[in-house]
Amino acid sequence: MGKNVQPVTGRAKYRAERLQFGSFAELSDRLGGDAEATFRHHWEDPSWSTTLPVAFRPRRWDHPGLSGTSEVPKYLYRGEAGVYPASTPSRARIERQFDGHELSLLDEASNLAVWAWRMRTGDAFRSIGWPQHYGFPTAALDLTDHLSVALHFAADASPGAIPQRVLYRLDLERVVKKVYGRAGAPTPLKAAGIAHENSVRAERQHAWIMTLGAAEKVRLRDLPFDLRGSRHLRRHLERFVIDARDCEAFVDRSLLLASDDAFAWWPLAVLRSLHATLETALPSQVAIWLAGRIPLFEQTPVQMFFDEAGSFAAYRFTSPNEATLMTGLDYAVDLEAVISELTSTTTPDPNGILYGHPVPREPGTQRWLLRGDTYQIQWRYPFPGLQRSHRGYETITVR
Repeated sequence: MGKNVQPVTGRAKYRAERLQFGSFAELSDRLGGDAEATFRHHWEDPSWSTTLPVAFRPRRWDHPGLSGTSEVPKYLYRGEAGVYPASTPSRARIERQFDGHELSLLDEASNLAVWAWRMRTGDAFRSIGWPQHYGFPTAALDLTDHLSVALHFAADASPGAIPQRVLYRLDLERVVKKVYGRAGAPTPLKAAGIAHENSVRAERQHAWIMTLGAAEKVRLRDLPFDLRGSRHLRRHLERFVIDARDCEAFVDRSLLLASDDAFAWWPLAVLRSLHATLETALPSQVAIWLAGRIPLFEQTPVQMFFDEAGSFAAYRFTSPNEATLMTGLDYAVDLEAVISELTSTTTPDPNGILYGHPVPREPGTQRWLLRGDTYQIQWRYPFPGLQRSHRGYETITVR
């Protein structure tokens, strides 16, 4: 059993108490017994009218949201390859790394990513989580419901360079009312799993995100979410400090692979669309930082479906691995080539799949878009230029 160390006091009085462990194996044995515990959670979606802008809500009638009961993981985990004074989202951690202009560009990249995911998935909250998962700086903090995944992220650094690591365990059952409000009621925190059919990596990592909720954003204004320091979690959050001597045995690099993700080409498409938005070169520090964090894949084949009226109905996306089997092409992109492209004054077209809407075709048909193909779309995102900012039509070539 680990040695109990007393919690800190004063300003940090809300931080989780520290438990010291001499090895990853010791901690894994200690937590493994109930790592897969679950609890029954009753959920209820917001009513139809509350999803509308206030000015459009009917006064005398409404449709209730769906409701049900699900089995939910009891514990959420987070692994960190070092001992840090706080556990904050990626956007908060880069505040002093970039100047104000560079931070505004990084925020614009994240906003573009969130917009694309929300338009294509229809899920406002998780559309923050997928960009975060693929490396964009957001206000969301990565978590997992799988102990071995958290151990990997705590272990994935040289044991000589960083002798101690940290793993957090949060009892979600005890704080569920802090992160989930029935029928859309505001809560101080928000959390959700982001596993998705197009994100095998998120499924493999059993990925979750957590952010400040609407109620806490009002109280704390611009302060970032801090897992370790949150007053809402302090009684149900454990912090384990681990000696890194056996960390290499707990590293699983397959968790980081994105080549079987159908979302894998989206991040680079977002960066190129950011480049198009700016109509100039990205600062080299911004380009290097972003390109070093995100998956680097060219757009893979996309299948478009059209309904019986000829209107666009749906996409089917393919992963780089599936695309290579289909076409024999390699969809991986060289890091240095991407950085050179993003820091060039020659700007590309935005990505029409993520930011546009295909024009109607023959009813009941489908079409594959392959590298070099052209297709016509109507823009949905207001990119610079009269044609694009007014939802004009444009013919795009797949890169």
